[in-house]
Amino acid sequence: MPPMIRLALLALTMALSGSLAQAQDSRRTITVNGQAEVTVPPDMATVRLAVRAEEKTTGAALDAASRAIRAVLDLLSDQGVARADIQTGALRLNPVHGEEPVTGASKVTGYRAVNTVSVTVTELDSLGGLIAAAVDAGANTLSGVSFGLQDPRTHQDAARRKAVDDAQRRAALYAEAGDVPLGDMLRLNEQGTGGYSPLRGGPMMMEAGPAAGRADVPLAPGEITLSANVVVTYAIGTAR
Repeated sequence: MPPMIRLALLALTMALSGSLAQAQDSRRTITVNGQAEVTVPPDMATVRLAVRAEEKTTGAALDAASRAIRAVLDLLSDQGVARADIQTGALRLNPVHGEEPVTGASKVTGYRAVNTVSVTVTELDSLGGLIAAAVDAGANTLSGVSFGLQDPRTHQDAARRKAVDDAQRRAALYAEAGDVPLGDMLRLNEQGTGGYSPLRGGPMMMEAGPAAGRADVPLAPGEITLSANVVVTYAIGTAR
């Protein structure tokens, strides 16, 4: 084939492709947002317990905190909490300052040791009793309780499906309002998901004491909301 004819055919092909792309881009469309939320109760909790001990020397403070946290760990084991659901956390040792009675100058009066442990609980009905038992075993600080989901993906996917359904409903509504037929879905983009954040409680000091007469710690897990947002483009169909 002569070069001139080959160039002419190439130019014709490019022109036809450009015209087709332009025709596709100029297709009449409806673009809508779809939003949805799914609200579910939590099915797990993470409890952060700590023991605080103050003594005159560093060694005595560490020993006291270690004995107390060991008692807490033994209690958790006795309560049936799996080792995989228990994680030791920060160990801190800080001086405790006071004032000289005459001069008012600052001085070290002792040392404070803090040993923490995080516990994952999947039986929420037992959570209040577990916290109360841990306090009886020696925990004197509850750093917080977080309620969450063991498998958030299942609920997140449910929110995604509902978001697509919402987009389809809106597109059908706009097509009906505009007196045009709704065509095929052309594009679907996720605009980010809300995910979820565990519901967190604040820290509190708790006083260790005898188990007799201690009530379970009252807890209200609440509910967790997962959201999804999509942008969907539909073609406007051919009028019948």
